Amino acid sequence: MKKSAFIFIILSCYIKKICFILALTVIIAGCDRKNDDYDAYSERNKFCSFLNAENIDQTIPIINRFLSRLPAGLDVEQKLLELEAWLRPCPCIIDVAVFNENEIFISFYENRVEKKFVLDIAMAAPVQVTGYREYIEQEPEPPEIIDPPIEIPFSEYFIAYCQWKNLMYNNREIIIINSDNELDNYITCTKESYTVIDFSKYTLLLASGRSNGMPVEFAYITFLKNAANEYTLSIIIKYGIHRGSKRWCISILVPKISNQAFVKLNFYQSQSTNVLYVPNELMIQLKEGVDAMEFAVSHQGITPKELLYRNINVWIFKTDGTKELNVLISKLSQDDRVIFVYYNYE
Repeated sequence: MKKSAFIFIILSCYIKKICFILALTVIIAGCDRKNDDYDAYSERNKFCSFLNAENIDQTIPIINRFLSRLPAGLDVEQKLLELEAWLRPCPCIIDVAVFNENEIFISFYENRVEKKFVLDIAMAAPVQVTGYREYIEQEPEPPEIIDPPIEIPFSEYFIAYCQWKNLMYNNREIIIINSDNELDNYITCTKESYTVIDFSKYTLLLASGRSNGMPVEFAYITFLKNAANEYTLSIIIKYGIHRGSKRWCISILVPKISNQAFVKLNFYQSQSTNVLYVPNELMIQLKEGVDAMEFAVSHQGITPKELLYRNINVWIFKTDGTKELNVLISKLSQDDRVIFVYYNYE
């Protein structure tokens, strides 16, 4: 009995000793973490106290102390990213970013004026900051102006069985398309349904907007080169006496230009009494294989009058005049067999 009690006492003491050691380890680790956090906070405060044009060199030892604490296994790029992450929470920093392979860009306010500097980094071990220099934004060289501008030839690009999509009609815009993948973002059908573009030679320009009235016709289009990589697309449209805003889009093929080219859109519009729609007539493009007579039978008040374009199934339909044309257009456009429906204008 005495022997069992003695063994129990020894085991209890051993377990208590292990628990004490574990508890002490956790406390020490917690203190170390607290000290690390405190050191980082303190170092950032010191960094900010010297971050001004006069004393900025005194921040170099602070940054290098941080770099010296990083794990030796990190490469130069990883260390610079760690430095960027360490600087970003500093309350004195506006922006910080790795700049080229051996530089870090920082900006800060001094007397309400934004200052921009670049830290030069020594790439050889140990990785450390060697100095600062003020960041000076270089003004781009002005392009060589072409006077007078050169008129660039173009051709209109028509899509028969497709429609354009993702266009910002309310904000007049020009979209530069230089590949099939880019084109897929703006066209509703597959490559088999439209004329393939040789993007090694040509660029497709899409211009879109809204008119002040209906119907709409394009009176004038010109494409000019004003300078290296700078162009102007000018469009004049005329709209008829029918009230209402009409979305318009024009697509043209031009000799190859860069996606980074600047293309200015000059858009002009005016009302013309010559742009008149034909009373009681509609122009309707039906999908391939849709019979015009069968289509008319399913909609009261319309009859096919004339096949305008056989290859794309565009018809002129006569209406009986019992419904307003804009009401008919709204109704017919919801039919899945219809690609396009609009006034037939003279």
